Amino acid sequence: MRRASNGDAYFTAIAHFMAALPLPLPLPLPQPSTTRWTTGEHDVRSAWRGLVQTRQEHLLTGN
Repeated sequence: MRRASNGDAYFTAIAHFMAALPLPLPLPLPQPSTTRWTTGEHDVRSAWRGLVQTRQEHLLTGN
């Protein structure tokens, strides 16, 4: 199994945010992530999850 790089950790976090899942701890990183959110984790998580929910509603209504 390949270990995640810092870039992979960013995508891992986004995927978990989009699915409304907790982050896996510890993240499988060879070194600490250099990813820094410009706002708090809660705001970033809410934004990504909101995108998913809006898309799901769009697909369900057929609009």
